[in-house]
Amino acid sequence: MKIPVDWLNQYLSKPLSAREMADALELAGVEVEQIAAASALDPKIVVGEVMSVTPHPQADKLQLAEVKVKDGTLQIVCGAPNIAVGQKVPVALIGAKLPDGTSIETATLRGVESHGMICSEAELGLSTNHAGIMVLNQDAPIGHKIVELVSVSDVIDATTAANRWDLNGIVWLAREVAAHSGQKAAITDPGPLPDADEAIECQVKQPELVGRYLLAKLDVNLSKPSPDWLQQSLQAAGIRSINIVVDVTNYCMLEYGQPLHAFDAAKVKLPLSVRLAEAGEQLVTLDGVERKLNSSDLLIADTTGPIGLAGVMGGH
Repeated sequence: MKIPVDWLNQYLSKPLSAREMADALELAGVEVEQIAAASALDPKIVVGEVMSVTPHPQADKLQLAEVKVKDGTLQIVCGAPNIAVGQKVPVALIGAKLPDGTSIETATLRGVESHGMICSEAELGLSTNHAGIMVLNQDAPIGHKIVELVSVSDVIDATTAANRWDLNGIVWLAREVAAHSGQKAAITDPGPLPDADEAIECQVKQPELVGRYLLAKLDVNLSKPSPDWLQQSLQAAGIRSINIVVDVTNYCMLEYGQPLHAFDAAKVKLPLSVRLAEAGEQLVTLDGVERKLNSSDLLIADTTGPIGLAGVMGGH
């Protein structure tokens, strides 16, 4: 698992360096494979605003973007499919150096000059996502240095023993690190969920396998992106941001080692149940794979059939 040092340090009374944390983890029986040190972003990578987007005259897959930065407007050739007017984006100015060592210079792409580069998360070393440019929150100030907006954490790659399921969560790892570094864990009780509209009853048909299954109904505005700190924590742990609902469930899963899944209330038929699969049942999981189930597969189901593999993956 990938352990972001900054995230785990939030649960310690005395923050540790990556090396100190790795030493404490090894004392706790966690095998540390490597420490990936964070690379500070070049201060010449700044916030820009996309003012216009027009087709490139000589290339179908390229576009010309006019991007406003602190000192004026730049023409930048961009091939990202998700670029749009009004976006706040990270712009590598001429002279900037990317984390992989690439130096940004004025370039001519298919006959058109490009004065900088609009960056993806992968190009900034924040994640492996290179499908499109990184889109920043709208309140990001134009010209501001990205290094001052984005938290880049050292990451410890570690392996926990199969019989230590209690170590599959940032909170539980923090307890061990605290104990082996002579300090107290700074963990507070999160308390009840404040915005739950109602609790939904679920049927547990295999209590010997599942002691408890809880469901709460929430109204969530999906038009708002996850806050930067949430996205950055997930990215450091190796998980890309999807939307606020998925991000929160993934964050809680990594934090407490407890599988969590969100269902669209409009698409499920209550009540939900936790049960073993029946002969001949099938489920298309979120990765698009149609899975033939057997009697040892534990399911989350509604009245129409399986809607998820319990503790593994949701279904369509």
